[in-house]
Formats: sequence, C-alpha cells, structure tokens
Amino acid sequence: METTRWQSVVTRSSEADGRFYYAVRTTGIFCRPSCAARKPRVENVEFFGSAEDAIRAGYRPCKRCRPLDGGAGDAVAKAIAQACQLLSSYDSIQTQEIARMLGLSASYFQRLFKRHLGVTPQQYRRRALTERGRHAIAGARTVTESVYDAGYSSNSRFYEGLGRELGMKPSVARRGGDGQVIHYTTTTCSLGHILIAWTERGVCEVAIGNAPDGLLDQLRSHFPRAVLQAT
Repeated sequence: METTRWQSVVTRSSEADGRFYYAVRTTGIFCRPSCAARKPRVENVEFFGSAEDAIRAGYRPCKRCRPLDGGAGDAVAKAIAQACQLLSSYDSIQTQEIARMLGLSASYFQRLFKRHLGVTPQQYRRRALTERGRHAIAGARTVTESVYDAGYSSNSRFYEGLGRELGMKPSVARRGGDGQVIHYTTTTCSLGHILIAWTERGVCEVAIGNAPDGLLDQLRSHFPRAVLQAT
C-alpha cells in the first residue's frame, strides 16, 4: 500500500486526494497527494489516513494545497470550539490538558488556536473570566461582591485580572465605560466573526459570533457610556 501511495504522490494524482495525506518529516508539513510542491525524498515521507491523524502527529497543513479545506477543516473548527468551551469553564484548566484531550501536541494546539482566533488559549481563558466578571459587577452593589461569582480566588486576583483584561478599572467598567474611548475591529475566523476592542490601557473585549453587527451591539451593551471608534 505504501508503494501505491508514494506513486500517487510522485504523479500528483488528484484522484487520491481525500484517500490519504502525506507528511514530510524534514519540514513538519502535510499535503494532499496532488500537491504541486517540490517532491520530497521518500525516506522523509509519512502517510496518514486522515488530516486529523496528521495534525495529531504534530504536522502543519500545507499552505499551497490547503489539505484542511473541506471536511477536515470542519473537524479543526469543532476542535477549536470544544477547546473554547473547556477554557470558558469554571474549572481551572491548562493548555497541555486541553491539547491532550483533543489528541494534539501542546505546541501545535497553541499555534492552531492562535492562528484561528488571534489569541493564545490562556488569553482566551482570561477573557472568559473577564466576561463573567463583567456580568458580575454589573449586578452587584459593590465590585468586591462579585469576586468569587466571577471565578477569581481572591480580591487581588480579581482586580489584577479584571482590570488588565477590561482595559480600564473595574469601577469604570461597572459604569459602562464612562469617559473611555474604545477602538474596535472585526474580522473572520474559523468559528465565524471575531471582534477585538481596546482602550489605551489594553484589550477590553474579544468576542466571537455569527455576524459583525451582533458583536458590535454586544460591545455597545457592555460599554454604553464609552465612545466607540472603528479602525
């Protein structure tokens, strides 16, 4: 079978696309059989039955033949969505744990996550805590009332974490961003659309949704007293 697969790579057979993928150990990249890239040495080639198997082995998708287009791309999107759910949970979880649950190496998972969402897994985790903190302070009589409901273990961690991630003091965020100028931009990602907003102190929101308008409405609802500026 390996001889047949190698022959398909040599002839760049499009009929073999989807049946298997080949990876090159010296470059760390995997491709479709029909890829037009320079032919590798056979001793450096490894074959996989699916793109997911190649990813789990630590290989990156080729930018030329784009082996993740189609069904495998859907699998990657599902993996990232699952990672987002885990990172948003109340239980503390490390990047290595999530990568292991997804069957990926920690380093590749980190690169994959950042390439698709623009932030690292733990940056996303901090954003999830921030969102809980934002909702908590909105309904609390005082800021400190919401510390443990937000998932922080102490007052100091709450103020340090939430203040940094909101791009403003928690008390200012509680007043709807009163007096703040917030810049924002939207772009697409594997899960839909992503909005990133920031003040002069730092990022104050990262949100994912189906449409840019909905994300902008959400930003306005979080900071109704701030001045929003598109960039």
